[in-house]
This record gives sequence, C-alpha cells and structure tokens, in this order.
Amino acid sequence: MAALFPNLPPLGQKVLVGVATLPVLYSLYYMIVTPGWMPGNERFKPILRLSAFLLLAATIVTGVTIFVFGE
Repeated sequence: MAALFPNLPPLGQKVLVGVATLPVLYSLYYMIVTPGWMPGNERFKPILRLSAFLLLAATIVTGVTIFVFGE
C-alpha cells in the first residue's frame, strides 16, 4: 500500500484506503474481542473488550470517512 499510494490518483487513493480498512478492522476485532484462550486472565470482561473495539473502530471509520469524502 505504501508503494502504490503516492502513485495513484486521488480517487484511487481513496478506494485503496477504504479497502484497506476492512482487514484492519477484522484484525482488531480478532485481537481485542476474541483473543482466544487466556489462562487465568479474566481482568477484562467481554463487554469491556467489545466497547474498546467499538470505540477504536468508530475512530478509524471516522478518519477514513473524512479522508474519502473530504475535499
């Protein structure tokens, strides 16, 4: 993405950022909400992990939306 980004026209840059957001959000969901088996680690309740993900995802989506629909 870093090699293609400067060489693309503005519309291509917006499409590339929009498409690259989906795997980033999926990875964050997998790392934060469903971290797998953690022995003896019940510090963070599932609702706290989900709310942390939603806050982070909202921030990322807002930034991408501003970049894509901004001038």
